[in-house]
Amino acid sequence: MEKQKSSMSLQPLNSHIEMTKIEEYSKMFEKDLRVKEQELLLKKDELELRKQSERHAYTYSMEMLKVKKEDRTEYIRHLTLAKRNFYIFMIVTLSVIVFLIYSSIVNNKDELAKDLIRALIYIIIALGGYYCGKNINFKKDDNLEK
Repeated sequence: MEKQKSSMSLQPLNSHIEMTKIEEYSKMFEKDLRVKEQELLLKKDELELRKQSERHAYTYSMEMLKVKKEDRTEYIRHLTLAKRNFYIFMIVTLSVIVFLIYSSIVNNKDELAKDLIRALIYIIIALGGYYCGKNINFKKDDNLEK
């Protein structure tokens, strides 16, 4: 009988221990749930910040494209104007030189006409060489540098 009594007295103790373990586990589980909930809230905030950052990057890039387009338009307009001014200058210069050559031939100054024609040829050759050299893009061979 005493054995039964001692086993009976151990049962409530064991059940009490089990209850405290269950309470501990439930507290740990609740704590874990709170931590997971906070992590989810943080991830949600991070995702919202990332979306906002991407929206700002998109609007910034669109503005940059608009500015680049306007800049490119201005650059093309500038090049067109520069070419037009260059052609006008060349036409005026050539017409003055042709007029000088014609007037020297009409006034029987053949030597002056020959000198003007010779100077014109030298100028044309020099300008042609300059612009050919300016417009050729030399590609350096890596083997030559070694």
